[in-house]
Amino acid sequence: MGDPSSVILNRVFWSFKPSIEGFQYCKPIIQVDETFLTGKYCGTLLVAVTQDGNRDIFPIAFAIVEGETKEACMWFLYNLRMIVTPQPSLCVISDRGTRLLAALQDPRVGWLQHNSQSVFCIRHIASNFNKRFKNVELKKDVINMGYEVRQPRFEAKLTVLRSKNPQAAEWLDNIPKDKWTQAYDGGKRYGHMTTNLAECMNSVLKRARALLIKVFSSLFVLLLAKPL
Repeated sequence: MGDPSSVILNRVFWSFKPSIEGFQYCKPIIQVDETFLTGKYCGTLLVAVTQDGNRDIFPIAFAIVEGETKEACMWFLYNLRMIVTPQPSLCVISDRGTRLLAALQDPRVGWLQHNSQSVFCIRHIASNFNKRFKNVELKKDVINMGYEVRQPRFEAKLTVLRSKNPQAAEWLDNIPKDKWTQAYDGGKRYGHMTTNLAECMNSVLKRARALLIKVFSSLFVLLLAKPL
């Protein structure tokens, strides 16, 4: 039998008041990423960041969960939406992982409301493309297409790629253009084509991921005291 005086936290979510209040002055974008803990405790660290007016990384929320499951992603995104980012017309940038996408699209999480949308990191799109077609040159073409801001130029590049490899173009046709290109995103991603901000945050926390969770969470107080 377990000790009734002990409490075990299966998940923990936290955000600091300066992050919650400061988000309203940042770009209306959110980058979400996940990484593994490396110390005594197994689990996954989920992070959500944005960018402020000085182009600095602005961390807004964190969670430690049992793993990269749909349920854990739903729990994190629900708390993020309800507690930290209730504003309308937000844009979430993430990889194309099925669990995270399923969580974002679940109506119980709340991200489908208030005109908020999700888009994909172009680097993850290109990586998945290269795994499928094993062609580095075509991968570069896909990245260039994603960064293209003018629709006629994008369509011309897509036509060229279709002539080189019809199957590769068909693979891209299955992804809505507004999810991975600047030419069709309506400006909602503010030029941010990757999840680099969130991945930079994970890099900053590389050693911290091996710490005890109490020490680990205390580290964020220091991070918020100075720009990254």
